[in-house]
Amino acid sequence: MKFTNINMSADYRSYVGIFGHTFSSNIENVEANNINIRGSAYVAPLFPEFDSSEKYVSNITVDTVDVNARSSYSGGAFGYIASVKPSTFSNITVNNATVHGYDYVGGAFGVGTATNVLVTNSNISGTSQIGGFSGSPSALASSDIVVDNVNVSGTLQRVGGIAGQVTSGTTISEFDALSHAICPGNLLLLKN
Repeated sequence: MKFTNINMSADYRSYVGIFGHTFSSNIENVEANNINIRGSAYVAPLFPEFDSSEKYVSNITVDTVDVNARSSYSGGAFGYIASVKPSTFSNITVNNATVHGYDYVGGAFGVGTATNVLVTNSNISGTSQIGGFSGSPSALASSDIVVDNVNVSGTLQRVGGIAGQVTSGTTISEFDALSHAICPGNLLLLKN
Protein backbone atom coordinates (compact mmCIF):
# COMPACT_ATOMS: atom_id res chain seq x y z
CA MET A 1 0.00 0.00 0.00
CA LYS A 2 1.25 3.46 -0.81
CA PHE A 3 -0.14 6.81 0.39
CA THR A 4 1.06 10.14 -0.99
CA ASN A 5 0.18 13.84 -0.73
CA ILE A 6 -2.34 13.66 2.11
CA ASN A 7 -3.40 16.58 4.34
CA MET A 8 -5.52 15.92 7.44
CA SER A 9 -6.57 18.64 9.88
CA ALA A 10 -8.61 17.76 12.96
CA ASP A 11 -7.19 20.05 15.65
CA TYR A 12 -9.62 19.00 18.39
CA ARG A 13 -10.00 15.32 17.46
CA SER A 14 -8.07 12.26 18.61
CA TYR A 15 -6.96 9.15 16.70
CA VAL A 16 -6.02 11.14 13.61
CA GLY A 17 -4.13 9.29 10.88
CA ILE A 18 -4.63 7.23 7.75
CA PHE A 19 -5.67 4.14 9.72
CA GLY A 20 -7.22 5.80 12.84
CA HIS A 21 -7.43 2.98 15.40
CA THR A 22 -6.00 -0.33 14.25
CA PHE A 23 -6.96 -3.49 16.14
CA SER A 24 -5.36 -6.97 15.91
CA SER A 25 -4.06 -6.76 12.34
CA ASN A 26 -1.03 -8.05 10.50
CA ILE A 27 0.32 -5.22 8.34
CA GLU A 28 3.28 -5.12 5.98
CA ASN A 29 4.71 -3.17 3.05
CA VAL A 30 3.19 0.25 3.69
CA GLU A 31 4.67 3.51 2.35
CA ALA A 32 3.61 7.06 3.17
CA ASN A 33 5.06 10.13 1.48
CA ASN A 34 4.31 13.84 1.89
CA ILE A 35 1.76 13.58 4.72
CA ASN A 36 0.66 16.63 6.75
CA ILE A 37 -1.47 15.85 9.79
CA ARG A 38 -2.93 17.84 12.71
CA GLY A 39 -4.90 16.59 15.68
CA SER A 40 -5.33 16.55 19.43
CA ALA A 41 -4.07 13.23 20.86
CA TYR A 42 -2.98 9.96 19.22
CA VAL A 43 -1.72 11.62 16.03
CA ALA A 44 0.51 9.89 13.46
CA PRO A 45 0.63 9.67 9.66
CA LEU A 46 -0.19 5.95 9.53
CA PHE A 47 -1.22 4.41 12.86
CA PRO A 48 -2.32 6.81 15.65
CA GLU A 49 -3.15 3.83 17.86
CA PHE A 50 -2.31 0.20 17.23
CA ASP A 51 -3.85 -2.32 19.63
CA SER A 52 -2.75 -5.86 18.96
CA SER A 53 -1.67 -9.12 20.40
CA GLU A 54 0.46 -11.73 18.66
CA LYS A 55 0.41 -9.80 15.37
CA TYR A 56 3.19 -8.43 13.17
CA VAL A 57 3.86 -5.12 11.48
CA SER A 58 6.81 -4.92 9.09
CA ASN A 59 8.31 -2.95 6.23
CA ILE A 60 6.84 0.46 7.05
CA THR A 61 8.41 3.46 5.28
CA VAL A 62 7.46 7.07 6.02
CA ASP A 63 9.09 9.96 4.15
CA THR A 64 8.46 13.70 4.40
CA VAL A 65 5.81 14.05 7.09
CA ASP A 66 4.67 16.92 9.29
CA VAL A 67 2.81 15.83 12.45
CA ASN A 68 1.39 18.30 14.95
CA ALA A 69 -0.52 17.14 18.05
CA ARG A 70 -2.01 19.41 20.70
CA SER A 71 -1.72 16.67 23.33
CA SER A 72 -0.15 13.23 23.87
CA TYR A 73 1.06 10.34 21.73
CA SER A 74 2.41 11.55 18.40
CA GLY A 75 5.02 9.88 16.23
CA GLY A 76 6.56 9.80 12.78
CA ALA A 77 4.74 6.54 11.96
CA PHE A 78 2.88 5.37 15.11
CA GLY A 79 1.26 7.32 17.96
CA TYR A 80 0.65 4.67 20.62
CA ILE A 81 1.22 0.92 20.56
CA ALA A 82 -0.94 -0.95 23.09
CA SER A 83 -0.89 -4.60 24.17
CA VAL A 84 1.90 -5.59 21.83
CA LYS A 85 3.22 -8.55 23.74
CA PRO A 86 4.28 -10.66 21.97
CA SER A 87 3.61 -8.81 18.69
CA THR A 88 6.48 -7.97 16.38
CA PHE A 89 7.15 -4.55 14.91
CA SER A 90 10.15 -4.51 12.55
CA ASN A 91 11.77 -2.73 9.62
CA ILE A 92 10.40 0.74 10.30
CA THR A 93 11.98 3.69 8.43
CA VAL A 94 11.13 7.34 9.03
CA ASN A 95 12.91 10.05 7.03
CA ASN A 96 12.47 13.81 6.94
CA ALA A 97 9.81 13.99 9.66
CA THR A 98 8.77 16.98 11.71
CA VAL A 99 6.87 15.73 14.75
CA HIS A 100 5.55 18.02 17.47
CA GLY A 101 3.29 17.23 20.41
CA TYR A 102 2.86 17.86 24.10
CA ASP A 103 4.22 14.64 25.59
CA TYR A 104 5.10 11.11 24.47
CA VAL A 105 6.49 12.28 21.14
CA GLY A 106 8.94 10.23 19.04
CA GLY A 107 10.57 9.99 15.65
CA ALA A 108 8.92 6.62 14.95
CA PHE A 109 6.63 6.04 17.98
CA GLY A 110 5.01 8.26 20.60
CA VAL A 111 4.90 5.12 22.75
CA GLY A 112 6.07 1.84 21.26
CA THR A 113 8.94 -0.45 20.51
CA ALA A 114 10.36 -2.32 17.51
CA THR A 115 13.41 -3.91 15.94
CA ASN A 116 15.38 -2.63 12.97
CA VAL A 117 14.27 1.01 13.06
CA LEU A 118 15.88 3.91 11.20
CA VAL A 119 14.95 7.54 11.91
CA THR A 120 16.85 10.12 9.84
CA ASN A 121 16.89 13.83 9.00
CA SER A 122 14.08 14.73 11.39
CA ASN A 123 13.01 17.25 14.03
CA ILE A 124 11.15 15.97 17.11
CA SER A 125 9.82 18.42 19.71
CA GLY A 126 7.44 18.78 22.63
CA THR A 127 7.31 19.30 26.37
CA SER A 128 8.31 15.98 28.00
CA GLN A 129 8.91 12.31 27.14
CA ILE A 130 10.45 13.23 23.78
CA GLY A 131 12.77 10.83 21.92
CA GLY A 132 14.44 10.42 18.54
CA PHE A 133 13.11 6.84 18.31
CA SER A 134 10.26 6.76 20.87
CA GLY A 135 8.94 9.11 23.52
CA SER A 136 8.67 6.06 25.75
CA PRO A 137 9.38 2.53 24.51
CA SER A 138 6.89 0.01 25.89
CA ALA A 139 8.13 -2.40 28.52
CA LEU A 140 9.50 -4.81 25.93
CA ALA A 141 12.73 -5.16 23.94
CA SER A 142 13.88 -2.79 21.20
CA SER A 143 16.97 -3.48 19.12
CA ASP A 144 18.82 -2.36 16.00
CA ILE A 145 17.75 1.27 16.40
CA VAL A 146 19.51 4.00 14.41
CA VAL A 147 18.71 7.68 14.94
CA ASP A 148 20.79 9.78 12.52
CA ASN A 149 20.77 13.57 12.00
CA VAL A 150 17.74 14.07 14.26
CA ASN A 151 17.15 17.14 16.43
CA VAL A 152 15.21 16.35 19.60
CA SER A 153 14.00 19.16 21.86
CA GLY A 154 11.79 19.47 24.89
CA THR A 155 10.79 22.35 27.10
CA LEU A 156 10.41 20.50 30.41
CA GLN A 157 11.97 17.08 31.08
CA ARG A 158 12.69 13.53 29.89
CA VAL A 159 14.19 14.26 26.49
CA GLY A 160 16.61 11.85 24.81
CA GLY A 161 18.32 11.03 21.54
CA ILE A 162 16.80 7.51 21.55
CA ALA A 163 14.02 7.68 24.16
CA GLY A 164 12.65 10.32 26.49
CA GLN A 165 11.54 7.90 29.18
CA VAL A 166 12.55 4.27 29.64
CA THR A 167 10.34 2.35 32.06
CA SER A 168 10.93 -0.75 34.14
CA GLY A 169 11.10 -3.93 32.09
CA THR A 170 12.25 -2.17 28.89
CA THR A 171 15.37 -3.38 27.07
CA ILE A 172 17.06 -1.33 24.36
CA SER A 173 20.03 -2.93 22.63
CA GLU A 174 22.20 -2.43 19.55
CA PHE A 175 21.50 1.24 18.96
CA ASP A 176 23.31 4.26 17.62
CA ALA A 177 22.26 7.83 18.34
CA LEU A 178 23.72 10.53 16.15
CA SER A 179 21.15 13.06 17.28
CA HIS A 180 21.17 16.31 19.17
CA ALA A 181 18.93 16.58 22.24
CA ILE A 182 18.13 19.88 23.97
CA CYS A 183 16.29 20.07 27.28
CA PRO A 184 16.43 22.35 30.31
CA GLY A 185 15.41 19.43 32.57
CA ASN A 186 16.42 15.76 32.87
CA LEU A 187 18.42 14.86 29.76
CA LEU A 188 18.81 11.27 28.62
CA LEU A 189 21.15 10.78 25.66
CA LEU A 190 22.17 7.21 25.03
CA LYS A 191 25.16 6.17 22.95
CA ASN A 192 26.06 2.54 22.44
